[in-house]
Amino acid sequence: MRSDTVTKPTVAMRLAMALAEVGDDVFGDDPTMLKLEAETAALLGKEAALFVPSGTMGNLISILVHCEVILLCQKCLLRKTTMHAIVQVYL
Repeated sequence: MRSDTVTKPTVAMRLAMALAEVGDDVFGDDPTMLKLEAETAALLGKEAALFVPSGTMGNLISILVHCEVILLCQKCLLRKTTMHAIVQVYL
């Protein structure tokens, strides 16, 4: 797989999605998401885990949780990919 925006799902992937038990992860009742987060936390030896659907969202959460000030060079990947999201939070 190259990217979630370029790679098309295979027939097996589509079937797995169609047959998956679903819920609403916002309300904490999606069994697939709960299992993924629990297994990831256990794998990493952490108390809990949080799934985020994109690298930009993960970067933004990390920056908001850990940084009061952020300095980025002109060629920094975060500046190219996440800066727009950071700016929107602080507007």
